[in-house]
Amino acid sequence: MFERGFARITVAELNVRTAPSINAAQLMQYQGDAPPTPVRWGKRSGFDRVFILAGPVDADGYRWWQVGPTVYESNGVSYPAPLAPVPEEIGWVAGGDGDRAWLVPTDECPVGPIELADITLQKASWGVRVGCFQGQVLTLRGWLTTLPPDDGSAGPPVAGPAIFPVVMGWYDDGNVNRLDFRLDPAMGMKLPSPEQWVEVTGSFDHPTASQCEAYEVLACRATLTVTAIRSLGP
Repeated sequence: MFERGFARITVAELNVRTAPSINAAQLMQYQGDAPPTPVRWGKRSGFDRVFILAGPVDADGYRWWQVGPTVYESNGVSYPAPLAPVPEEIGWVAGGDGDRAWLVPTDECPVGPIELADITLQKASWGVRVGCFQGQVLTLRGWLTTLPPDDGSAGPPVAGPAIFPVVMGWYDDGNVNRLDFRLDPAMGMKLPSPEQWVEVTGSFDHPTASQCEAYEVLACRATLTVTAIRSLGP
């Protein structure tokens, strides 16, 4: 049904549960000191597009799917969710009640030759990077930035420098016009000097993602694992 894993929620609100059962606890949202509130995804909240991670499971008269949101809404505008959710942000939803589908298939994959600008954190959701390029080896050209200074500032959730489609100066972790990558542990590669154009070859959903810590496996799957890198010069 969901060939590439993408789905759209058709109702205003859909309960999100921790297991595929109407008796399972609802996923909860925590914001500061406020009491936790149940998570409900759908058209009302703007979290109306999801990626299927597991399922279906038939239980309690419903067909259940484990999903994570691939969009978020800010000031009434929907944006791709750039970073993969952690396990506590993933839940199970029912796909319908027999008369009406609450989840319907959709496709968010880009078409044509893929360039870096098509899959930066600004352009594509984590679901696109996990679901659209399985088994594909990509070669991308971008600017290798300078790593941030060693001042204790936080880095990206997956270790590694960033590449940009244009010269951005120095590394900015808040800039979503980037694509983080990780080096294939088996390759023993060394990075070229920063501040130059590079061509990288790699793939998403790489088998080595399973070596990441449990809480960041999905983030590793959504990160380009580089198997070759070539300097193109300044």
